[in-house]
Amino acid sequence: MQNIFVIHLGMTPEASVSWLDCSQNGDAKKASGDLREAALRSQGAKIVVLAPASPMMACVAELPPTPAARLRQALPYALEEQFAEDVERLHFAMGKRDSDGKLPVVALDRELMSRWQALFAANELRPHVMLNEALALPWNEGEWSLLLQEEEALLRIDATLGYAIPSTQLAAWLGVALQAQATPPSRVCVYDAREGEGGEVWGEGLPGIEIAYEKVDSPLSLLARSDPFSGINLLQGDFSRKEQLGRLWRPWQA
Repeated sequence: MQNIFVIHLGMTPEASVSWLDCSQNGDAKKASGDLREAALRSQGAKIVVLAPASPMMACVAELPPTPAARLRQALPYALEEQFAEDVERLHFAMGKRDSDGKLPVVALDRELMSRWQALFAANELRPHVMLNEALALPWNEGEWSLLLQEEEALLRIDATLGYAIPSTQLAAWLGVALQAQATPPSRVCVYDAREGEGGEVWGEGLPGIEIAYEKVDSPLSLLARSDPFSGINLLQGDFSRKEQLGRLWRPWQA
């Protein structure tokens, strides 16, 4: 069985990255640096890339069962009312339908996705899975997961919906999210990756909700706990691993 090598991208494509090399014996080696070094160290492993949640939008589509190719063509137009921008400029990654037939989707700017792909290619990095970091938070049915960081918090409210929230707006945002749910969570699991003793103002947005609190040494150590192959892989359509490998081979086919 191959090792899992998790790479956590920075807030911009060109920013430095951090990574966690998870060996088969349970050891995990964490480090940070540039993408080239991460690519060299990841050789021979299953590569999982965690991308920033802030430029992404998680949503749900209601479409009848359709062959995958047609579904991918129809999806942008089924969701266009939810976006202010031209859906032709967005990349849509689909998850598995739920029991009600609803299709979970993660959307992000195609140009941003292309920039990430170009950096991967330039550094000879070929990820197997690329995920919205918020959907890598540990999560249990009926609960919410909240990761507290210095500038930004990550919130996961179910299997397919996760968000990035500015820390200064967290209490208000949690209150709005709570009101939007038909059934409140039974518990909110809070993971605190901040340095020092942070204030508890965020708790004002969760009145009467049970809080399970845990201090964590780093966001990456927490995000690497989940099964990366059960999430919505952003490497779909034009950005799929198969398509990227095909582009490398096409010039040689003649």
